[in-house]
Amino acid sequence: MKKILVCICILGGFLGLNLILPFSGLAQNKKQEIVLKVYNWEDYFDKDAIKGFEESSGIRVDLETFDNEEQMFSEIQSHLENYDVIIVSSDILSQMIEMRLLSELNLVEIPNLRNIDRRFMGFQYDPGNKYSVPYMWGITGLVVNREFIKENIDSWQSLWDVKYKGKVALLSDSDEIMNAGLLAQGFSLNSTDAKQLELASNKLLSQGKLISGYFDIKTLVKKASDGEIWLAQAYNGDVMFAAQENKALEFVVPKEGSVLWVDNFVISRDTKNKKQAMMFINYMLDAKVSAMNANYLWYANCNIAAAPFTSKEIINSLVLYPPQEIFERCKLFSPEGGEKEKTQRIKLINKLWSRLQLRIGSEK
Repeated sequence: MKKILVCICILGGFLGLNLILPFSGLAQNKKQEIVLKVYNWEDYFDKDAIKGFEESSGIRVDLETFDNEEQMFSEIQSHLENYDVIIVSSDILSQMIEMRLLSELNLVEIPNLRNIDRRFMGFQYDPGNKYSVPYMWGITGLVVNREFIKENIDSWQSLWDVKYKGKVALLSDSDEIMNAGLLAQGFSLNSTDAKQLELASNKLLSQGKLISGYFDIKTLVKKASDGEIWLAQAYNGDVMFAAQENKALEFVVPKEGSVLWVDNFVISRDTKNKKQAMMFINYMLDAKVSAMNANYLWYANCNIAAAPFTSKEIINSLVLYPPQEIFERCKLFSPEGGEKEKTQRIKLINKLWSRLQLRIGSEK
């Protein structure tokens, strides 16, 4: 009886193994899905571009968005390991490089980099583009609703005109706010001079009840289009896009000059999908894909190879691609001096932003 039981157990064991092994083999052979976490401004990709990458690569994209770069920067510092590809402006890129938050790129694996206009390569904040690849570019200026403002607007000082009390606004971006204050005072937007920064801060605080508030770009342009705001700080691409529906909206580059900015693809230092992240960037730099994004966004493209596939209305726009004399009035954000001066500037801006937030909160 024991022999029979032993034989039955052995036979059962073999049968069990034969039933289990094929399924365990399937589990082992089944590829684990790769998910690429991308962090970008809200509505800053054509959805079909994302879909095209997923279909061509088999990689799923998990897209998370932010409304302003303060929010993004805080999240990145706290949870860097949660992100692979991030889209950041030239304003904040140098800080991310200095803080060693980014992974160095292997440019050989991004052959479509050859499509980028050389004017947007090798800036001081990232010589050799070791950490960043240009995406779109633009200018920060003023949006004017001509339904309500008929007179000439050509200066940042207009934001302090009492005639527009309660009808002016600024972006919810502390660097952009300080830039407006510095330029309105006739200073360089890249100044790190403590006295100039203090004067600019006081200038901004003096707006008091003149200002309606500080808004993300989507909210701000909608308010301008609806007539809730008549004059505000804004990005040229968003103004031009909104002007297709409301012809009363006009974009102005003030005579004191303005900010030239470049948005860039970067890869998180703690990414576990670096190869796939570079595949994503390279795909987005394809001429037709890049044009798809530009046509969707109505933004000026750093990708010169995309021009033949881009809407003529965009390519020929003097708002998106201004004449050389206007382009030369615009300066890239790159604070002067060494680390000490730059750190001091950041502290002063953070102090100003806190005071502005408190003031707005107390007035509600």
